[in-house]
Amino acid sequence: MASILIRKTWSVDNVLTDPTAIVLSDPTGAYGVKANSDGTIIAATGTAMTKKATGVYEYSKTDVDGATAYTAWVAVTYDGTTDYFEVDVAPVQDTTDTSAMELVDLLILAQKNCAMLLVQITSQPKPSYAVHGHSYSWNEYQEVLSRQIEMLSKLISQVSPYEIISQG
Repeated sequence: MASILIRKTWSVDNVLTDPTAIVLSDPTGAYGVKANSDGTIIAATGTAMTKKATGVYEYSKTDVDGATAYTAWVAVTYDGTTDYFEVDVAPVQDTTDTSAMELVDLLILAQKNCAMLLVQITSQPKPSYAVHGHSYSWNEYQEVLSRQIEMLSKLISQVSPYEIISQG
């Protein structure tokens, strides 16, 4: 058997943001995820996605047919508007090393920690200074954190089975 993983990120003005609601549902309300081969519904409309971090949601299902492609719809409600995103999903065989999933969680946590540090240093700015021959540049530190967040985003997308990035 195999498994599928659908990840949806939601951001507003390039900032990850929690929507009002995020569920699996096609625009007609007929299904959340279905097999392309015979139309078998494997996730009903309205199936919830699990929050992994601010603005990052996932749905996973094990024991799916590894030879079948699937179509999923993600409905995101934000600021009174619902947007629908169609997703083509390819199953991953269960023999795949599951440590990749654990790695994704660790990378998301590292990215979140860097973002929190970036928020701290920008909300309470400090001047750059030198003491006893050591220099401290908060602007350089901010640039380093920004590069780390960008690098972690790339790594997350490389080890993730599937990801959709959209703007709200």
